[in-house]
Amino acid sequence: ALAAAKIAGRNPREIAAEAAERLRGDARLASVEVAGPGFINLRLTDAALAERAEAIATDPRAGGSLVDAPRRVLVDYGGPNVAKEMHVGHLRSSIIGESLKRLYRFRGDEVVGDAHFGDWGFQMGLLIVAILDEHPAIATLVAPLAVLPPGFSEADRQAIDDLLTAHVALDDLDRIYPGRRSLPRPRAAGHSRAAGGPLRLPVAVATFPRGDAGGAGTRLPRPRHRFRPLEGRERR
Repeated sequence: ALAAAKIAGRNPREIAAEAAERLRGDARLASVEVAGPGFINLRLTDAALAERAEAIATDPRAGGSLVDAPRRVLVDYGGPNVAKEMHVGHLRSSIIGESLKRLYRFRGDEVVGDAHFGDWGFQMGLLIVAILDEHPAIATLVAPLAVLPPGFSEADRQAIDDLLTAHVALDDLDRIYPGRRSLPRPRAAGHSRAAGGPLRLPVAVATFPRGDAGGAGTRLPRPRHRFRPLEGRERR
């Protein structure tokens, strides 16, 4: 009754009392009481609860009706940073997102799940700039490719891929990232370069090194992943 009282300019308890008086005739309600500044407390009868429970138990859809007009629903969830170690807390968003997707689909909606991996640009930039600093041969090869030259072929891309694979493994990334990330931003000359790091490698060229290093302590995935534009994000 509080919201109605504000609109009507009346005492909220008076409005609550009027509403309670009308509700008291409903056979499904065991009691109707006005409380506090204008709240209405309702208590259902045992018979009403039993009737509803029986209806849900015998319904193949457990009481969940289909929507009249199916909608297209986008569920954006996820949150892990691809440059950092994952932990059990990341499961929360994934479980909630997956549950929401299933609920909407159960109601008859078309659902698109967008697993969002946030804040990857600067983190990948730190790795890219650090790798270019440590491996002059890679930097020399990549420098002219800010814009793909005419005639750039799959063989050219494969040559760069092979060079990265030969020189950069997962253990290198585990070693590089913590050191670069720990540098204070005002004192880290590489931070401004890292902000534009992902732009240094064109989408057709940039690869995530696979390497042969790893083991139980490896935090980064073994498969190689090419950086993709925004529209290429995973949809499930």
